Amino acid sequence: MNPAATHPPREEQPKRLHPVIRWSSMLNSLYYRETVWLLGDGRSGTTWLGEIMRSMRSMREMFEPIHSDFSPEIAPYGKFPYLPREMMAGPLAGELRRIFAGRSMQRRVQWRNHRPWYRDLLIKDIFGHLLVPWVDQALPHVKRVLIMRHPFAVACSKRRLAHWNWMTDSGEFLQRDELSEDFAGAWRERFLNARSFFEQQIVIWCFVHSVALTGPWGARTAVVFFEDLRDNGEATCRGLWADLGWRLPGSFDETHWNSRLERPSLTTVGDLAKAQPRSCRPSWPSDLKNEERKAGIEILDSCGWSGVYGDDPSPLVGARAAVRALGPTPGS
Repeated sequence: MNPAATHPPREEQPKRLHPVIRWSSMLNSLYYRETVWLLGDGRSGTTWLGEIMRSMRSMREMFEPIHSDFSPEIAPYGKFPYLPREMMAGPLAGELRRIFAGRSMQRRVQWRNHRPWYRDLLIKDIFGHLLVPWVDQALPHVKRVLIMRHPFAVACSKRRLAHWNWMTDSGEFLQRDELSEDFAGAWRERFLNARSFFEQQIVIWCFVHSVALTGPWGARTAVVFFEDLRDNGEATCRGLWADLGWRLPGSFDETHWNSRLERPSLTTVGDLAKAQPRSCRPSWPSDLKNEERKAGIEILDSCGWSGVYGDDPSPLVGARAAVRALGPTPGS
């Protein structure tokens, strides 16, 4: 793995967990009031939304524990690991239970926790989509939030940050027997037809979001659109809080949303790191060639996502209803 792909930068990570943080994490795991799993594809705003959530709640954050580049326990299962819904035992199931209990002691996972005690647990990840069916079955107490961003924006951002070591070959899904049998086999032609880096990112986006959302577990997952968070942040956050059953504190100040929404996330790079997120307009419409845009639209249409995102930088009118109306995942 390219050392430059490490995020957060190695110099910002603790060399080792402080003993107080290590032992308090183990003790704290017995008393969390709520566990929230925030997931989204890379470059979709998970870090930004996680920071907003943590600014309003006392939450210990597990930063990308389901990341095969940084977790020896996850590495054998590759990017976007999969576990059949009915498989309750085994090494991966055991590791996931440990992660969702807040007991991962990797320094990268715990790097943002500086206090010994938190009331809630937040698991933030970018490679967890294919585990949603299993978590829904095995850990029903875990509340799930999925943030979605236009796949063209995601693909262009990943292309600019190709050294961050993204998944680039959707055909890898077909090499996992259980995943191929349950879901990926029906997508074979789509995977094999995606030629360029951009096309691969679009079909990967479509597949992982389909698995995460189009089963019965999808109805139990709160969905946030990145573009709504950027353009109408306060209303979007209020809606998410309602979906999670959270109350705003009695001393809540309306300016809190604005101060947090205007602050770039820690994973924002380049000139955008100096800008206010809500003032940034999407750059992908000018980044894409006409043939790339056409190919991307065709992939969205063939994968059943043309009612959610299209040629416009924002979600289409009725996108939320279209997500909820998605039919059974191919192969499910």
